[in-house]
Amino acid sequence: MPEPVAVLYRVSTTRQAKRDEKDDLPTQIAMIHNYAASHGFVIVKEYKEGGVSAYHNDVDDRVILRQILADAAAGMFKTLLVFHSNRLARDTLGYQLYLYQLSKHGVRAISVAENKELAIDSHTDKLIRFLEGWKAEGESLTKSVQVSAYMREKAKTGKYLGGRPAYGFQYDKKTKEFSIYEPEAAILRYAFDRIFHVGLVQIIKELNARGLRTRLGKPWTASILGRVMRNPLVAGLRAYGKTRPTGKGYNRTKTGDPTAFDRMIIPRDEAGNPKPDPDLAIIPLDTWLAAMKLMQSRRPRMGGSGGRSLHEGLLLTGFARCAECGAPMVAARYSRIVGGERRVFEHYQCRTQQDSGKSICKGQRFFRAAKIDALFLAELENFLTGLDPSDLAAYFKQQLQAVRKEAGRKAKEYEKELARNRKLLKEWLERLDRYFLNPAASLYSEDILAAKVREYEGRVRECEARLDQARRELAVQTWEHEQLRLFAQLVPRWFELFKAAPLAQKKQMLRTIINTVEIGRGRLTINCNLNIVAFVEAAGEKPPYEREQGLVLPFRLVASSRR
Repeated sequence: MPEPVAVLYRVSTTRQAKRDEKDDLPTQIAMIHNYAASHGFVIVKEYKEGGVSAYHNDVDDRVILRQILADAAAGMFKTLLVFHSNRLARDTLGYQLYLYQLSKHGVRAISVAENKELAIDSHTDKLIRFLEGWKAEGESLTKSVQVSAYMREKAKTGKYLGGRPAYGFQYDKKTKEFSIYEPEAAILRYAFDRIFHVGLVQIIKELNARGLRTRLGKPWTASILGRVMRNPLVAGLRAYGKTRPTGKGYNRTKTGDPTAFDRMIIPRDEAGNPKPDPDLAIIPLDTWLAAMKLMQSRRPRMGGSGGRSLHEGLLLTGFARCAECGAPMVAARYSRIVGGERRVFEHYQCRTQQDSGKSICKGQRFFRAAKIDALFLAELENFLTGLDPSDLAAYFKQQLQAVRKEAGRKAKEYEKELARNRKLLKEWLERLDRYFLNPAASLYSEDILAAKVREYEGRVRECEARLDQARRELAVQTWEHEQLRLFAQLVPRWFELFKAAPLAQKKQMLRTIINTVEIGRGRLTINCNLNIVAFVEAAGEKPPYEREQGLVLPFRLVASSRR
């Protein structure tokens, strides 16, 4: 009996639904129908998304994907056919999460173009699915390079660059005016007035006590307040390049000292000095610079070993965050008499509750450190030891071969086109030379000949640029796959070294793969940011690249703390 299946078709633009492209809608329909017929499937439902970007739209925001889950839960089908894995999502985490949601309803997904099941049964499967999502997301990110160049040029004029207005400001879409938002600006003025007398922790206590909240309606924390105060725009200075994207959407991270204007693109006067916009200055530039200097002097000094948190007695201090309010979780210790002996108990404690009690953060205040550390280590070990290095190595080899094959095809195509245009350019140059020798015998005027020479000179330059770009892309892909191959090879050794290392070294090694660990009631979320070059160094090997050139892979592990 034929197996009932559902089908998802998706194109990113309305033009793509009609244009003759390799992944346009008619091509997807034809290939999937042929695949279904040859594999004994009967299509019971077809879903179509037209003009929907899988990169700019989260999985949860796409109506069709929610409908597929609802129909899967109703038992309508047990297999979902897609044209390509990137048709589901170009979000690294969203891609895996959606496959997991399908699997909970007993539904598998199959990529027709790649002729494979998008399985997530083993840790190796999960990592490969992550890499597919990461690659698709990276392809979308590379499309923004030209936009970035345009933004840099626009930033020099001090014009509004678009996006969500910074804290303290507003943008009127009707009038196209960017201006100070007084309710938020008043909070900033208060903070800058107080910063010369007290620290950030005291200021947030005062703000929260007055019932003032962030733009998202959450309690103020020192990190949030510090971040909005460090924005040069509060002094009327629009700066481009002060942050860099961490992934998708609005998530960004600072690139360094907020006063290092030599690293940013800002409006400047004729002498090259910063030129603030007086209409956008919530506080004077001199006041802002003085506050930045003071705030920097109050920050804890970090030594080469990674700072005080590396040597504190709890494994996750420096990484742990409260899942309720986002504040750091700090080490808390107390002792009591048990069985006639004094015993010391260690916990992770929410910093917000430590400072302000339950009035601000409603989450759990204490988490037993021994339980959380054991759960974290078990999840980390489960992930790392669950990877099959041989399977991963085979996957990377297969991917690299495919990349090289496609790059070789493109290079040959561009080389052929380049040779043709060079030949035509040479012929037009020869005609131009003959014209100068005997203008009367020429079939073309000087203007036509000169125009043709310019045209083919432009075509040659364009072909050379495309060929050079194809070669650079191949070099980048080779670089990425080489690092991933090293990671797969060194996973077992890294974990053995980690288990035997003292606490400070353990925490230093964790910094190569862990960003934060969110601790909440019944749930532990490990947000990973794996720097492969740093990972290779921690495993005792000499990496082939500098740390700054390391490939960084973000992913997430989730465990239940109710075990």
